[in-house]
Amino acid sequence: SSGEWLLVVKKNGLTRYTHKAEKVMRPCSKNRITQAIIWSADSNGDNNWKLEFPNRCDWSIFKDLYKECSDRVVPAPAIKFIPVPGVREVPGYADSHSTPFDRPESYIYLNDDEVSRAMAKRTANYDMDSDDEEWLKKFNSDFFAENELHDHVSEDNFELMVDAFEKAFYCRPYDFSDENAAANLCLDMGRREVVEAIYSYWMNKRKQKRSSSLLRVFQ
Repeated sequence: SSGEWLLVVKKNGLTRYTHKAEKVMRPCSKNRITQAIIWSADSNGDNNWKLEFPNRCDWSIFKDLYKECSDRVVPAPAIKFIPVPGVREVPGYADSHSTPFDRPESYIYLNDDEVSRAMAKRTANYDMDSDDEEWLKKFNSDFFAENELHDHVSEDNFELMVDAFEKAFYCRPYDFSDENAAANLCLDMGRREVVEAIYSYWMNKRKQKRSSSLLRVFQ
């Protein structure tokens, strides 16, 4: 009757818990054993009510319901006015700081093409995505012992390895078709078995995406 929207948890037809959605949803946690998503409306967990989502689809549906309730309960702030920046002319600025443009006789161009610049670049052309971050985090956790934290593969080194694989495969695809040959490219970045594992992950990702390269410049 009040028009208030609530999230309601029912069991056996009885309402067990109600929650008024806030503008910002509280963060979730993960069950280390089952990997299920756990969410509590209370940041301290004092109310003993926690929702566990073994299925990621159910968690996604719950987040959508939470957002819908939040949008209905928490009204968007009304915009009273749109600020307009002021303009002030500076006397004499154009005369003292302007440089006339003379059109050259030839076209303006950059040295080398895009591929050549990518090959010569010393920093990585490749940027990690969320799948890479998740895989690397799990790999570091599973592969290295607790006393080998200093050996963990950093995100920078991961990107440099993938970048090296992409460059080598673009130039000589048949020479780097297996992990043994590819591992020799990056032995200065990690142990052979580490490089080979990243190479296998990179190849599988290429196959999943059905792409000739994970870098646009080499496609």
